[in-house]
Amino acid sequence: MRRLDAVDSLALGARLGGMADFDEAGWWAGRTEAWPADQAWTLFAREDDSRMLEARWRQQAKRFFGASVSVAPSKDYPGGGQPRFDRASVAVGRDPDWTGRLTLQTFPADHAEPLRCEALALADGGMDTLIQRSPRIWQWRRDDQGSEPRAELLLAALLASVLLGPVWAPGERGVFGVRGARERLARL
Repeated sequence: MRRLDAVDSLALGARLGGMADFDEAGWWAGRTEAWPADQAWTLFAREDDSRMLEARWRQQAKRFFGASVSVAPSKDYPGGGQPRFDRASVAVGRDPDWTGRLTLQTFPADHAEPLRCEALALADGGMDTLIQRSPRIWQWRRDDQGSEPRAELLLAALLASVLLGPVWAPGERGVFGVRGARERLARL
């Protein structure tokens, strides 16, 4: 396990909610607890893949949303492995107009059954089946209240298009997919 260097370590640690301990591959060294549904955006992924594939995300963001995305620390997946729990700081936006910084985390869905049950109670139209079958959960929230609020929706649209799962926004009484995220983003 290594610590990030000086200033980066302090800044990233503050954004990620504590010690910024990552291993040599950039994986979060600690366990990740689910955030309450009213404090974070949640995506229920179709596959149990915890990799934060920045190059793929960057290409998808640029091609479909005219946006940019970056992940810190950078992630490496030696030997095809992946972490069970992971966390990162994500910058997403439409340069040069705006950029927001978010904290993103992922964990197995069985680690947060109460969160899944809460979402299932709100889902319909087949989304409930997708949530029930989802082996992995992704959550994100702004680093601070002064951060760009559109960043959360842009990341929802991006991740829904890459991970193909339903999204639940804080304070909402339903879930939506890629199309719903894109429509919401177009209205901004």
